[in-house]
Amino acid sequence: MSRKEHIVVGLDIGTTKICVVVGEVLEDHSVNVIGFGGHPSNGLKKGMVVNMESTVESIKRAISSASSTARLMAWSGIWRARSNPSSAPWKMPS
Repeated sequence: MSRKEHIVVGLDIGTTKICVVVGEVLEDHSVNVIGFGGHPSNGLKKGMVVNMESTVESIKRAISSASSTARLMAWSGIWRARSNPSSAPWKMPS
């Protein structure tokens, strides 16, 4: 397994901030946290995306911050993340 297959990422997209945690899966299947980052959440209001470009930029900045603390190159070190919506699903404005 390559190193990037051992990296897992948690992504929390909230109305006020976006948080990212980076972990490395060890041989015993435990996870060692190797990085974290966050950024104010722009583009969301009351759990709804009101500006997609701002939301995406906030996510990119949070990932970049987490990549830096994990000593990974953003977008090559963190190449896939999954996010589960809260109990209230995201709604796109009409």
